[in-house]
Amino acid sequence: MEKITEKQQIQEYLNSGHSYIKRREFQLAIANFQIALEFAEEMKETKEITEANLQLGNAFKYKYQIEVAIKHYEKALEVAEERNDQGQITKAHLGLGDAYRLNHLTQTAIQHYENALEITRKQRYKQKKTNAYLGLGEAHILNNQIQKAIEYFNKALEIANEQAGYKIKETKAYLGLGHAYRLNNQIQTAIQRYEKALAIAEERGYKLQVTKAYLGLGDAYGLNNQIQKVIPLYEKALEIAKERGYEQEETNACIGLGDAYRTNNDSQTAIQHYTKALKVAIERGYKREETKAYIGLGDAYILNNQIPTAIQHYDKALKIAKEPRGYKLEETKAYLGLGHAYRLNNQIQNTIEHYEKAMKIAKKREHKLEETNACLGLGDAYKLNNQIQKTIQHYEKALEIAKERRYKRQETKAYLRLGDAHILNNQIPTTIRRYEKALEIAKERRYKQEESCAYLGLGNAYRLNDQIQKAMEFYDKALKIAKAQGYKLDETRAYLGFGGAYRLNNQNQKAMEYYKKALEIAKERGYKQEETCAYLEFGDAYRLNNQIQTAIKYFENYALKIARKRRYKREEAKAYLGLGDAYRLNNQIQTAIQHYEKALKIAEKRGYKQEETNAYLGLGDAHKLNKQLIPTAIQHYKKALEIAKRRGYRQEETNAYLGLGDSYRLKKHIQTAIEHYEKALKIVKKREYKRKETNANLGLGDAYRLKNDFQVAIQHYNTALEIAREHGYKQEETEAHIRLGHAYRQNNGIQTAIRHYGEAFETAKEQGHKRLENVAKNAIENLSKIIEGRNEKAKSSKKAQKFAKNTNTESLGSWKWEKRSIVHREKFIKLLQYGKDYPDEIKDVNGVRVCCSEEFLIGKGSDGTRVYVGLGKDGYEKAVKRLPRDACADEAKQEKKVLNELNATTSNYVVNYWFLDEQCDKDYFFLILDLCEETLANFVAGNSLDNLETIAPDIIRQVLKGLADLHRYPMPVLHRDLKPSNILRDVDGNWLLADFGISRILTADVTTHPSEQRGTDDWRAVESSYHSNCMTGNSEVRYKKESDIQVAGMVVFYIVTKGQHPFGEERFRLDNLLKGKPIGLDTLKNPVLKDLLSWMLSHDPKDRPSAEDALKHPYLESAKQQFEMLCKMGNQPEIKTRDVRSDVVRMLNSDPKDWRSLMNADVLQYLSTDPLKGKTFHYKPSWTDCLRLIRNVNEHWHDRPRPRPELFYLVDDPQECFLNLFPNLSVEVHRIVRSCDWKERPDLKEYFM
Repeated sequence: MEKITEKQQIQEYLNSGHSYIKRREFQLAIANFQIALEFAEEMKETKEITEANLQLGNAFKYKYQIEVAIKHYEKALEVAEERNDQGQITKAHLGLGDAYRLNHLTQTAIQHYENALEITRKQRYKQKKTNAYLGLGEAHILNNQIQKAIEYFNKALEIANEQAGYKIKETKAYLGLGHAYRLNNQIQTAIQRYEKALAIAEERGYKLQVTKAYLGLGDAYGLNNQIQKVIPLYEKALEIAKERGYEQEETNACIGLGDAYRTNNDSQTAIQHYTKALKVAIERGYKREETKAYIGLGDAYILNNQIPTAIQHYDKALKIAKEPRGYKLEETKAYLGLGHAYRLNNQIQNTIEHYEKAMKIAKKREHKLEETNACLGLGDAYKLNNQIQKTIQHYEKALEIAKERRYKRQETKAYLRLGDAHILNNQIPTTIRRYEKALEIAKERRYKQEESCAYLGLGNAYRLNDQIQKAMEFYDKALKIAKAQGYKLDETRAYLGFGGAYRLNNQNQKAMEYYKKALEIAKERGYKQEETCAYLEFGDAYRLNNQIQTAIKYFENYALKIARKRRYKREEAKAYLGLGDAYRLNNQIQTAIQHYEKALKIAEKRGYKQEETNAYLGLGDAHKLNKQLIPTAIQHYKKALEIAKRRGYRQEETNAYLGLGDSYRLKKHIQTAIEHYEKALKIVKKREYKRKETNANLGLGDAYRLKNDFQVAIQHYNTALEIAREHGYKQEETEAHIRLGHAYRQNNGIQTAIRHYGEAFETAKEQGHKRLENVAKNAIENLSKIIEGRNEKAKSSKKAQKFAKNTNTESLGSWKWEKRSIVHREKFIKLLQYGKDYPDEIKDVNGVRVCCSEEFLIGKGSDGTRVYVGLGKDGYEKAVKRLPRDACADEAKQEKKVLNELNATTSNYVVNYWFLDEQCDKDYFFLILDLCEETLANFVAGNSLDNLETIAPDIIRQVLKGLADLHRYPMPVLHRDLKPSNILRDVDGNWLLADFGISRILTADVTTHPSEQRGTDDWRAVESSYHSNCMTGNSEVRYKKESDIQVAGMVVFYIVTKGQHPFGEERFRLDNLLKGKPIGLDTLKNPVLKDLLSWMLSHDPKDRPSAEDALKHPYLESAKQQFEMLCKMGNQPEIKTRDVRSDVVRMLNSDPKDWRSLMNADVLQYLSTDPLKGKTFHYKPSWTDCLRLIRNVNEHWHDRPRPRPELFYLVDDPQECFLNLFPNLSVEVHRIVRSCDWKERPDLKEYFM
């Protein structure tokens, strides 16, 4: 009886221990289990001895005292084996499996789980079998054998679903599957599994599992970049963990919050969470969590630019990870972090060593994500070392793994880094494609940081390509994201990019404002490289501003000082180049040469080819200034030219040709000089380097002037002047005036010479160019002396003397004037003078000064309307439209109403309305609008047909975008008077729709406005014309949105044919329109353009496109969009299967021509062969097979293994290759698909609607 009582006592202690375990009071649990063990050993109750040891193992395991737990499990196993108690043997093996797994000895853990599993198979212990499968799943996850882990978790789930009461096991299985799928990058599947676990756990009150489910969901949504979802999930997990005393889960929740805030760029909050996690981990002995917290802190301090502190934390993580417990994943991450930190510290060798160590472990352990990151890191390191080929190889390897494993963020990063690498190789089209691919993924996945970087990259690429406006658009997008998200580094880089763009656009003051902003952040945040770049840019800006001493200070005292201290060798070379330029402009030639030579030495040693080229150009420029050293200058220019041509540096190639032109001209080798200038001119025209085009024309003018061919010289100078004025190149404008003065003087055109010298003097004085100001002043004074005493030239002499006398006076009076217009500049100059001489004739219309005199007239209408230049009191140029009150009252009010509609005010393609003055004059209304330069009619008349064909798509896009804005619901606007004279070009080259006096606003669901015939003959749609069969019973015609589209088609034809009409000569025009015979289309040679016009000019309004649909036509789409459309078509199921029942397939294949005959047979064979499997696909002559080939080649182009054969480089770019081979394929596909329901398919919609 006493023995029974003692056994009951043992059981009571065991039960009490269980209760304390549930309450997570582990110390009290241990105390009770130890008493139970003592009693059991005293009584030699082997079953209870085993049970007490098992429970002590569990308690110590929960306390993370793994070694003690193992001793108890082993004791339990020993006793259970002696008793042959299969149930307790199984429990002991499961306990040992858990303990060894937690101690990261996965292989030993797996052996114990398999031992347990073997027993459960014989004994049919379903619960223990489930636990064995769960344990095996966890162990294989640690071993990075994810697929095996999933199999084990699914087996556990299968049993749990079969057995009633196994809900906790089912929950654990779902949690395990969530973890496995997350590691396998199957994020959506992971989320589903975690949500199932959460639903069961919440329903059953399993608080620990609820916490783990929230943690798992946080991890999964984090990988999906849904940060706003992540933080609440971790906070819920943290709340429960703290409330219930789940300290390990509390640690992981803090680490998760740290990661989330770090990703959100809030480094300070991240550091707070990591520090909390670290504190708990150290206190409780959670070594893995301690390692993770140190790594997280390292990442956060890097974000905060505290590199030495980051390195300390990574080192601590590395030390723990390398201990015998062997946290290999964390060890890899620590090496990656150290690589990143040393790279930011510009310690290249250290960087490479750490990334290679990370790579070695990652490859061995098959940690593919970390292997990808190591490849990216090594690429970064080799790029800093200017080993571009190695850089690209590592980035491409990273891309390959990322695509294979669906690591979308790493794929995005790889594309970004490849863009960075290709830009250094001057491969701008390839660069742009890489950045666009990165941008596409970043936007789709909402990776804001990568989206910002992609915009920055595109800005840099387009800036290097001299497409300044486009570059600015991308910088603006990057800046908006960076400011919204708090990405300070990206914000700094966006400001630098903006500054560079404005500098190239000759807006130096604006450039310096942006450099200042960049410098402020860089200094505040410790971004030393960006600080150096800002100083370099400031130096260039001050040099261009003719502030040479200030430029030297920025190059020498700031940029060079940091670059040398931080070992930024490329920036050091750039600083020497900048100093060379500055000293050269300051006429300190020897000092300039010394600096160029220093830059050259660094560039040659480090392989910086662009800087090497610029050093040779600088040396050429410096030696050219000494006539005796011109042969040396020529040698330097030739070296620069050789590198530039080999590397594809088109700007530097241009500069070399210009330098050679100058050198040969100075040596009096005029013909050779002309040849070099013309080579430069050919490049700049093709590449649209407008400043260089100005310089090339100035050079040619000088050369022809030396040949005494004054007429040709003057033509070149005038061309230079026109470009300089249009783009605001003040120095070149001044140079052009001076040289025109020289040319006219030599050709005896004294009056004209004086005028040009005077213009040069004013511009130079305004801009602070003292040298040029003195040249102009001296020329005027010399001319004044030459013509003195000549009666027939007295007037000119008086004018010259006036210039010489008043060189310190202002010529434009007291009115404020912000100069913008080029075309109307002379009128404004006259208006300013007129305002001083005849102030009573100036009318003030709501703060805009206007003189309604013929000499200020810029446009007129048949109804008595007149348009004049006007100048606001704020100095801004305006157009003032005067409308007769008796004839145009309704039109004036209607134009005001339409221009105030949301559709018009929010459009960038509709002229900007300011005010309608109905009070200031009893006879007229005055409408104030933004000033434009010219009408489309004038523009077409003044341009060659070749030029019009080139720029037509851009004009047409803008016209259609304007119509799309006007036609937008809910209140569509019908223009009703579209024609070339109502489409205007502003000073920035934008095209705007104007003249809305007879426009109408549709309401509700109305699609037609019936009225009497309005508008202009020859510019009406068929349904809007009298005599058409579309007239209503009230003899009214119809106006629809489609009416504007047909007239827009007429305008398009007018542009591309230099003023012709699609419906023929005037006497047959109306008849052809009414019969639907656009006979002019037969004269068009471009089938793509012809298809667009046929569509827009369709006789039936229902057959015409909307403005938005027309914008999707291949003629107006980029090559990239056309190619993507062909690839998406090649991926349609009917195309894949050659489905002859499909109307689209039949129509595509109705062309009997064999497309294969258009291709090189070797290239076709190469493209048809799978490089990995060696299998060759046989493509048939049908055009659907052509689309399939295009899709397949594009999809797998960059997967082709290295080394790549010559045929790979013969194709080079699949997009360019296929669009050149099949120039009409995109329009044929478009024509067929736009008329059927395929255009509404999700993957095709963007190309048609």
